[in-house]
Formats: sequence, structure tokens, C-alpha cells
Amino acid sequence: MANVTVTFTITEFCLHTGISEEELNEIVGLGVVEPREIQETTWVFDDHAA
Repeated sequence: MANVTVTFTITEFCLHTGISEEELNEIVGLGVVEPREIQETTWVFDDHAA
């Protein structure tokens, strides 16, 4: 069986979870979820974050 990883942009993540971008920034700051590449200017989250 193949492993599949789904990624979400900030906008997609917020739409799927119902949180605002400001709330997401706070959650990331607390270390609850982490973007795949935190140094990037555009965060991308995998399906384990949602």
C-alpha cells in the first residue's frame, strides 16, 4: 500500500479547520502544529496537521 501525503496552503488549512489565519499563526507559535518548512515564506502543512 502506498503512503500518500496531502499538503495544504495556509488558506486551505484555514478553510478546512475553520480557524483564521491569525489563529493559525498563534497555534504555530505555540508549537501545536508545524509547517513543513517553517523557513519558507509560504507555509505548507501536511495532512497530519489538520
